Amino acid sequence: MAWEIIYPIGAVLLFIGIAWGALQNRRRSPREKKITEMATRELYKHPDRYEQETHDTLEASAKEEQRRHKAG
Repeated sequence: MAWEIIYPIGAVLLFIGIAWGALQNRRRSPREKKITEMATRELYKHPDRYEQETHDTLEASAKEEQRRHKAG
């Protein structure tokens, strides 16, 4: 009888986790989305060379692009 209770609880927890992840993804700013996209591409191109320094460079690049977009 205990298993009949655990399955619905697990389904509810899974739903809550998926909903929370979807909401977090929607709250990301365009700059954060751009950084994530650029970092993912760089990581796939050079998985052995990707480090925090690379991420910082990409973040600076995204900030500059956002600044140009606002000014233009």
